[in-house]
Amino acid sequence: MSILEVGDHKYRINTISYVERIHSPEDEARAEAEIKAYVRSGCIAPTQRCPNVAVDMLLFYKEKDGTIRVPIGFFNKKKKILTGETVQISGAVISGGHVESGADPKAEGKGDLTVASVAPRELAEEFGITDYLVPLQMVAEFDDLNLDPRNRYLTHFFAGITEQKPQITEEMSMVRLLSLDDLLSALYGDGMILFPDGKRYPFVLGHQYKILTALRLPAVKKMLEPYFNLP
Repeated sequence: MSILEVGDHKYRINTISYVERIHSPEDEARAEAEIKAYVRSGCIAPTQRCPNVAVDMLLFYKEKDGTIRVPIGFFNKKKKILTGETVQISGAVISGGHVESGADPKAEGKGDLTVASVAPRELAEEFGITDYLVPLQMVAEFDDLNLDPRNRYLTHFFAGITEQKPQITEEMSMVRLLSLDDLLSALYGDGMILFPDGKRYPFVLGHQYKILTALRLPAVKKMLEPYFNLP
């Protein structure tokens, strides 16, 4: 088990790459108060015992000259958050999505049979990726009430490498292909990404901390070893 510091936060990582943010007593008290408020607002039923299940994917795009880049998309949707309000969430994200319940193997699009099946589906929908140089593999699980304003998620985190260029799609109206140096500069800097519309947007949905944490995981480092040394 190891402790990883990312910005002002600390994460506990055990031998199977389960990632859990370590909260201070103040964090715990605030989270408890927020949960009670969410229950009162009707956003979380008092009987709810399990978080939503989701996936996020850190995709590496290998260009013809060997350069590794990370696609960062522009998320711009109105979403209901835990306080009960509907707000506009706009910012930089990696690919991700919900695990849909009600799976029916005979009814396409009616549900997901496995968590692993969600990752390639979302990458196809959001970046047009259908082919992989290094297949997607789960490298971590994130469990943190405070990372995403929409709900509490248990997020299965995948990583993989493709030589297929990520594209703009209906889901991602803008896409940046960042070198790891540029990505790390933004992540360790002000957390803002410059998009083609000339505006700078922050990372949203907790993706800044997830990317920083994932880049330090042994499985991700091993995946990138053939291309360069990740510090």
